Amino acid sequence: MGKCDLGRFKADFKGIKVELRANG
Repeated sequence: MGKCDLGRFKADFKGIKVELRANG
C-alpha cells in the first residue's frame, strides 16, 4: 500500500465517521 492509498483510506474513513455523526 502506497502513501497515496493510505492517505486516501484515512480521508475516506474520516469522511465516513463524519457522515455517521451527521446522520446519527
